[in-house]
Amino acid sequence: MQHFVYLPALRILTDQVYTRLHHGQRVEPSHVALIFSVFACAGFFWTSHGITATTSLFMTAEAATKRSMEWTKATLDLLEHSRRRTPGSMEEIQATLILSFLIYIIEGFSSRARILFSNAIITARDLSLHIIDSPEYARRARGPPDSPVELEIKRRIWWQLVATDGSAPSDRMITDHVLTFSKYAGSLRWPARGDICDTSEAHESELATECP
Repeated sequence: MQHFVYLPALRILTDQVYTRLHHGQRVEPSHVALIFSVFACAGFFWTSHGITATTSLFMTAEAATKRSMEWTKATLDLLEHSRRRTPGSMEEIQATLILSFLIYIIEGFSSRARILFSNAIITARDLSLHIIDSPEYARRARGPPDSPVELEIKRRIWWQLVATDGSAPSDRMITDHVLTFSKYAGSLRWPARGDICDTSEAHESELATECP
């Protein structure tokens, strides 16, 4: 699982989505998109090694790949629907990033991968992830303050966007790629190096005001 997804929160979200569906209640498209993006990756990388016929979700690797493509298409549709009706969310960014990485593996730095990645950047900026450690973020915030884990997830998402933007051209020898981020990447601290739950250090380091 990608390091910008907090697994305990994802499990809770999955349980909530299935519970709401069971009771015929509406669910957020971005929440389902995040779950489906994980399913799509799991199907694509599925292997029969160590799996028995009685416990396997798929009978063959071909069947797993086929289902992965179906989940990928469903995730794309859900993300498009979510963008049309909501101002953006963390789940939307996470799903977009996960799916963009999967499509990048399949297609390379294709137009579809670039569009997904650009959408993730736009939504992240709209949610002010680039200034979460500045006083301005607190002034813009609506609702209760973020928990330490939520802040850490936001830092990891933003720096993942910055790192991917800088590394994508060299990965595929693309010479005409224009970097989205300048040397100045925002006003936030570096992500934690260890377990995402370990917030004891509270990020007392200097603000990381330049790209690595």
